Amino acid sequence: MLDFLLDRKPFSRDVAVFLNHLSNSDLVLDVASISLQNINYIIAKAKNRKSAHLKISKINSLVNVLNVGQKEIHPIYLNLKILKMDSKISVPQKIIIASLLLAM
Repeated sequence: MLDFLLDRKPFSRDVAVFLNHLSNSDLVLDVASISLQNINYIIAKAKNRKSAHLKISKINSLVNVLNVGQKEIHPIYLNLKILKMDSKISVPQKIIIASLLLAM
């Protein structure tokens, strides 16, 4: 996403193609609220606050922003603790598995 918003070629072209397909489909891209805050911070530092605000506005029209707070994280943490999965499984994989279990 940053490559696209900061127009870092050649990577920005791939993201542009992806976003174009996304806007022409029924698919929805979920983005964590903290990710948008991080993107805003990075763009504001690289460019300026006004540019960051405009680019975040663009993103908001394309994505579904998900809250990431204690309410959302706590059940996942509990599932990870309950599952006590094999240490060979990475933390991101454990989070995905726990999220799928929560969705059931």
